[in-house]
Amino acid sequence: MEAVGVRDLKERASEIVRRVREEHASFAVTFRGEVVARIVPEQRGRPTPEDLTEFWDELDQVIANIAEKAPAETSAADVMRDIRREL
Repeated sequence: MEAVGVRDLKERASEIVRRVREEHASFAVTFRGEVVARIVPEQRGRPTPEDLTEFWDELDQVIANIAEKAPAETSAADVMRDIRREL
């Protein structure tokens, strides 16, 4: 997934949307180096093996981030349940 800063997104919005539409490109939108959004093509039909690999890789990263911050005796499921309750 290609990264694009907010300022660059403003200047190249048409080009980026064209690439998403025609090439099925995906972009991570960054603000001061932090990913704040993603621009991805609309999924139609079944996901490709690459889509599934990217999904599971991102999910593994989320789980790793939760594990880093949660006490050892707390499961990721418990952490997610607590977050939902707070919202």
